[in-house]
Amino acid sequence: METVAVCSSNFKKNERCLDYIEFEMCDSVIPIALLDVDQSFEKVPEDGVVVEINAFSCNYRDKSIVIHSNDKCRNQSVSGNLYYYPVGSEFVGKVVEIGNEVKHLRIGDRVIPDGAYPLKADGTFGGLPTNCASQRFQMLSQAYLKKIPDTMSDEVAAAFTIAGQTVYSMLRKLDLKFGQSILVTAATSNTSLAVISALRKYNVNIYACSTSDANFDKLKELGVNECITKSSLESRETALLTSSFGGFDAVIDPFFDLYLYPVFGHIKNGGKYITCGLYAQNGKFENQNKQQLDFGMFLGTSISQNISIIGNCLGTTSDLDMALKDFEAGIFDIRIDSVWDKSNLLHFFQKTFHQVPRLGKVIFKYD
Repeated sequence: METVAVCSSNFKKNERCLDYIEFEMCDSVIPIALLDVDQSFEKVPEDGVVVEINAFSCNYRDKSIVIHSNDKCRNQSVSGNLYYYPVGSEFVGKVVEIGNEVKHLRIGDRVIPDGAYPLKADGTFGGLPTNCASQRFQMLSQAYLKKIPDTMSDEVAAAFTIAGQTVYSMLRKLDLKFGQSILVTAATSNTSLAVISALRKYNVNIYACSTSDANFDKLKELGVNECITKSSLESRETALLTSSFGGFDAVIDPFFDLYLYPVFGHIKNGGKYITCGLYAQNGKFENQNKQQLDFGMFLGTSISQNISIIGNCLGTTSDLDMALKDFEAGIFDIRIDSVWDKSNLLHFFQKTFHQVPRLGKVIFKYD
């Protein structure tokens, strides 16, 4: 079966290589191939589920994983070994085989990952079930999978778990109230686009911050009241904006190492700041943050201003269930930028990892 994977360069002339590209990212040349991989499982565990992947997508965290995988593949190829590593954190697939103890899924069901964290539905330690979502057949515990409604397309399903589960976890922790002013940073990131979609049901004032004003018109079409550039957060213009309503009641920030410093002074007394990640996840990433973060200062300010600093990693199964419920009700959705197939392997990676402008998730769909 066809599988997209980072690979060692000596795969290029191998008979199992159906297509081969070289993708440049962070000053590295990364070989990526469409491989013909034989996969079979001798025995399915009692609670096991075999899933055939229909489509997958990469998350921001996969950028660092791809770089690391490329380093491993390159090191292996020096000694003549053929080495490959499938990519991606999210998928949608069809159940093709189940163990005897699987109760909630049937052959033919379409499923997505349940990244419940810190615990899965069965009480065991959780998290995302795979960093290799492009592998065409996956065998996973039933606790790692969630059946999706027929109304959800494969394109949306392949991008739903991380944004849906993370966003609904953050909004649950913020406990938003009618009429509050909410700032969403990194507004064109996939997480923040999902935040903006989910916020529409709360009747709050949505402010969006980005490093560029290129998509401000589109963000306002999505329900944003006001857009602010990152560079203006410390300017008099932004100070006047926030002083008119006393500051933000909450800030939702995907990248604390980029936005914590400029936004913290604009949070009102008693407000909340929540973050779910950082930008510089790998030493090869360009660091856009020019400020050294003084966490002592932030903690001191949080005490004197009664500001709550909240960390968030993924969410619970209940958070994912709520995201799915709101999707079915037409309240929440995942924005899709584009969908690619095996004829456009290079375009998929260029779009996914920001070498080409995008607004929304980028999906790879198998035949």
